Amino acid sequence: MFPGFPATRVPQAVAGAAVFLALLPAAACAQLVGSKGGGPLSPGLEVLARPSVAAEPLAAQARELGLPARGPGSLLRDGGRVLVALRLSRATGPALADLRAAGADVHGADPRTRTATVSVSPSQLPDLAAVPGVRAVWQLRAPVVRTPEGQCEGGAAISEGLAQLQVDDARGAFDLRGKGQTVGVLSDSYDVAGGAATDALDDVLSGDLPGPAGTCADQQLPVDVLAEGPAEGSDEGRAMLQIVHDLAPHAHLAFATAFESEESFAENIERLARPTAEGGAGAGTIVDDVAWFEEPFFQDGPIAVAIDNVTAEGVSYLNAAGNDNLFDSGGREIASW
Repeated sequence: MFPGFPATRVPQAVAGAAVFLALLPAAACAQLVGSKGGGPLSPGLEVLARPSVAAEPLAAQARELGLPARGPGSLLRDGGRVLVALRLSRATGPALADLRAAGADVHGADPRTRTATVSVSPSQLPDLAAVPGVRAVWQLRAPVVRTPEGQCEGGAAISEGLAQLQVDDARGAFDLRGKGQTVGVLSDSYDVAGGAATDALDDVLSGDLPGPAGTCADQQLPVDVLAEGPAEGSDEGRAMLQIVHDLAPHAHLAFATAFESEESFAENIERLARPTAEGGAGAGTIVDDVAWFEEPFFQDGPIAVAIDNVTAEGVSYLNAAGNDNLFDSGGREIASW
């Protein structure tokens, strides 16, 4: 008799569990009911705990376990330590002190389910398994970011410009997605904003930017960051690159900051257009959204000269032209557009 089940329900419950386990791969069953060695460690962690494996570099450890070195499905790491989940047979409160004594850093615990997430070095896994009350320990793997169908045509969030520019019609007519082209972007920064909703790696994993950790064909080349922006940047450059990636998902992308000075802005324009063999990005199209207040009105400054130089070489250059009309305190327009 199983507590909590009416007598008439026990055979059905047992049968259902048997069918569920029968349908699982052997490795998954082993992780559910215990390791092959009979101890708390899952089969993968038993391998990782071997001294010969624990002493290897992280990439070699991943190969031993048949897992990717980084990205979705890879072992979650905290530096050289590995994050694991464990189930306890006693209350989590008293057990946490014993886990810490065994070398674990506790990242979270749930007293209702008697589970905890901790990190340890691979060599400390046997000590963790020996803590009284530890019933099972299993590895945690980096989650995959699920995106809508069609993630390889721009990722999880699609720019409104895709419809406004009738890109789908152009793709249907010419089957073009930017392959073989390089687009350069100039703005404040690429990947420095600590308060941003995502970082560059998140955007690669969601398909919103190209990169080696992505899963979309012809989108493995990383963004070529020639010059990162200031620490206080808002990562507007990365947002612009996401839009470009929506429009031309197979194009190679490059970034350089337009901040610091007019002279560095101008230099980065020419760097983006310079061939890769000469240290540039080889961009055939460049776009910026930055205006310096000191740019001259009646003659070309360094930025305009740089734009003239690259367009003379065949580069298409587009910039944001703001509507900078002036208004008085009453909201009346007092200058021309």
